[in-house]
Amino acid sequence: MRIFVEPSPELPLVSFSVTFIGGRLHEPVGKDGLARVTARMLRRGAGPFDAEQLEQHADALGAELGSGVGLGSTTISCE
Repeated sequence: MRIFVEPSPELPLVSFSVTFIGGRLHEPVGKDGLARVTARMLRRGAGPFDAEQLEQHADALGAELGSGVGLGSTTISCE
């Protein structure tokens, strides 16, 4: 795991992204789009939070959640 930190005292913001192996090239035959659907499901909620609660918590923090699927990897981000 690699972690990069760039301190900026003038602008105290936090953003992160997590990238892992598993993208469109790793989808089973006949299951095109599975990686993208899986990444989108992350926005539907997690643990005790449904989609609306997750969005409300993100909004309260001024955060934006995102996900993207490439050929060989999937990235989840928060800014």
